Amino acid sequence: MDDRITNEYILSAMNDLIEAVGIKESVAGSDLEALVSSGQVQQCVEAVCAQLGISPRVSVKHVSSLAAHSSGDSFHSTQLSKTDTRGRGYEGITAQVRLPRQVPLYGSAASEGLAVEVLVGDDVARHARTFLAMMAHELSHVLLYLLWHPQRDNEVWTDLTALLQGFASVLRDGRKVSEERLVAGRRKRVETTFGYLTDAQFEFAFAQVQTTLADRQTTRQQALALASNVASACSRGRGMIDEFRTLLARLHEHPLSKYRTKDAPILVRCHATGYPEDFERCLEAAAELANRVSTECRPGAWYTKASTQLVSHYMANLQATSSDLGRQLGRIADETRTLRRYAGLIFRLKQWLRSDQ
Repeated sequence: MDDRITNEYILSAMNDLIEAVGIKESVAGSDLEALVSSGQVQQCVEAVCAQLGISPRVSVKHVSSLAAHSSGDSFHSTQLSKTDTRGRGYEGITAQVRLPRQVPLYGSAASEGLAVEVLVGDDVARHARTFLAMMAHELSHVLLYLLWHPQRDNEVWTDLTALLQGFASVLRDGRKVSEERLVAGRRKRVETTFGYLTDAQFEFAFAQVQTTLADRQTTRQQALALASNVASACSRGRGMIDEFRTLLARLHEHPLSKYRTKDAPILVRCHATGYPEDFERCLEAAAELANRVSTECRPGAWYTKASTQLVSHYMANLQATSSDLGRQLGRIADETRTLRRYAGLIFRLKQWLRSDQ
């Protein structure tokens, strides 16, 4: 851990990483912890990979701490996996990742099914939360390596990557282990901190993640709410068009000899060429936009710079569409009220009874 790392450095690194890998909503740490506790380490590691958006071919090997630290090419995190003066892991918590020397670029055909060997200690189930924190860190190295990121070997940046990829709470829960140990012949409770950030640095980064996520979530929720309103308006609009056509057909079948002078402009609009077909096409486009936004802005979103810009673009389109729909719904509502006036009481009563069934 380096006390000299400033909040400005952390914030700059996080902004760079959000550009590179985005920011994700929190993963359910309890579900992952349950997998480790039940001995399903392979499934847990694969779930962590899925959260990170990588799909390597994972091979989990349970090895002794000494064997893990003496392995060949691997990410050896001497601060994350605590070691003694001989390089051996202690406290039963060891987690390392071994990759081929040549790592393909993320998204290439060769990156699919990349062979990744995960070496774990003998007692990871007893320290499931810390094991999860370590796996989130180590596999974030893999993500940065696949991206050929210039900071892929930077341990602080790797911790920040894990925080941004949905593991903020996982790291917070697992970065400290408090146990009783025999120290100088006396039992003493000792707290060990894992990771590359001091408590103050971690809490600053954690708070930044929560703030950024809250901003993205608020924008997403606003977009979803607006999409829902537009979809509802489209549904009302289709019903209004059906009633408009029924009333207009009634007027044609039973024309009156006399109309109110003030209704003349509205009745002329009712017979405009291409109406209400133009409005129907408008409703179809609006409904398609609302459906697309509802699908792409679903919960559990992956917020990247591109996706954030896309949501902002959708918001602008939805606001314009909502405003246009409001005007057109107001217009057809006026026309429908006018046509109802000339439909006759008996006809209107029949229509009301039919719609109430």
